Amino acid sequence: MSKTMRKMHERNIYNIPPDFAKLAEEYEAFGKHVAISLDGKGHLNFKDPEAVRELTYTLLKHDFGLHLDIPLDRLIPTVPLRLNYILWIEDLLKEGSLEQEPAKGIDIGCGASCIYPLLGTKLNNWNFIATEPDGLSNRFAQKNIEMNKLNSKIVLKEGDSDTLLKDVVEGNNQYDFCMCNPPFFSDREEALGFKSRTDKRTLPHSVCTATNNETITEGGEVAFVKKIITESTELKHSVRWYTSMLGKKSSLKTLNRYLTELKIPFVTHTVFQQGKTTRWGIAWSFFRRAKYQKKLSPVRKVNSLPFAFVVSNSEIQKYSKEKYKTLSENAKVKLIFGEIEKLLDDLEVNHTESSLFNDHGDFDHICVAEALKNTWSHQRQKRRLEKRLKMIECDSSHHIPNDSATVSEAGCETLNGENHGTGVEKIGEGLCSLEHSRDFMDNGSEQIAGHKRMHQVVSNQEKEALAVPIFRCKIKVSVNRESDDIELEPVRVEVFCLEGNREGLHQLFMFLRNKLNGIQKSPKKK
Repeated sequence: MSKTMRKMHERNIYNIPPDFAKLAEEYEAFGKHVAISLDGKGHLNFKDPEAVRELTYTLLKHDFGLHLDIPLDRLIPTVPLRLNYILWIEDLLKEGSLEQEPAKGIDIGCGASCIYPLLGTKLNNWNFIATEPDGLSNRFAQKNIEMNKLNSKIVLKEGDSDTLLKDVVEGNNQYDFCMCNPPFFSDREEALGFKSRTDKRTLPHSVCTATNNETITEGGEVAFVKKIITESTELKHSVRWYTSMLGKKSSLKTLNRYLTELKIPFVTHTVFQQGKTTRWGIAWSFFRRAKYQKKLSPVRKVNSLPFAFVVSNSEIQKYSKEKYKTLSENAKVKLIFGEIEKLLDDLEVNHTESSLFNDHGDFDHICVAEALKNTWSHQRQKRRLEKRLKMIECDSSHHIPNDSATVSEAGCETLNGENHGTGVEKIGEGLCSLEHSRDFMDNGSEQIAGHKRMHQVVSNQEKEALAVPIFRCKIKVSVNRESDDIELEPVRVEVFCLEGNREGLHQLFMFLRNKLNGIQKSPKKK
């Protein structure tokens, strides 16, 4: 087996393949195309256009509550691939953005299914302008919009064969993104595979029902996307992220070169992997704060083991008002997961959470975290500095009397005492102490001002461009099924490295473990 494996986008629900047998029981129309083998698994003939279309209908209805109607002589979209693209757009929009109103996007050539606007609107409440020049496809796209009652969210236009974006972008309107699934091939011979780049390329796994207009264009996908790029140099800031899917890896290199020649400031790309099919995505922007340098090609090391620790009942009791003996195992897991979320919030580590029902009947609490800066190192030193700055600010706020007044008051107090000589010495000590205090407060004020100036610089830099993440990780909190004594150590915390600096991730892991007084455990190799 290969040391690495490619997977779909991490948030793609089809990382767990759909159960055809169960879907066949629930959806009669789909069940007509499913054959059940002796082991109870469902099988579909992907060479049958009606079976492939019914699969798309079923997945959209079952997983997204969407209804679709498309003719058999137009492109039938595969749902996992389209979802991958939508999820990547989500990632791009999160970079350097304060998400306020629902995003506005443009889909160039939405096809008869209008699947990208339907998914984007259903998942994220996005607004769309979709274009489709083919008459029949346009009519079906409008039907699908109306059938799902999304007329107020999706506006359909016929599009122009001479321009792809310029006539769609109206006036001073601002759009967050545009997306496109262009015709991949330059002629029919290439579309049929006679011009494949290698003899080792396998035949298509699924039937293709697309028309020539949907798969073939003069110059192929490179010429098509170059046209979008050229128009983007005129529109520039009218669209925050310009994106397109690509069917060939060689096109990615050619288009990257073209973007470099045009000196477009920010460019990124990704890999869309689903089953036996690979596609590529390319994106570019003219916004400085839209900087996005990480690739989301989801390549995972199969043998990379997580960092892990367990939390005992005595530690769980510290975070619970109830006695730990009265808490269920799932309640303990939820409690510790909540404490981890609080720690991540304090550290300003971005995270999204989810809960999954596992095979043991328990809930695994999972979050995907992304660290943009190191906020967990040198915590003791930072606390000391903050305490010192507060003391300085507090001292600076008090009025300090002048030298003569201080000498006079100190002299009166001391000269009235029995030892006059000692009193004079104390006056001198008071003067030295006063001068030292003033020097200290002057230096402190400079430190405060310097700290504020430094903070301002950092803030300005963050506004201009979001830092490249140090790492991205998955944190899983679950019932400790690997323990020999689950009564003593009921909760297990595992931290998986998804990408980036593993050493930095280990530091965060140690911080969480120390805060929760966890007991580190070596994960078992499977």
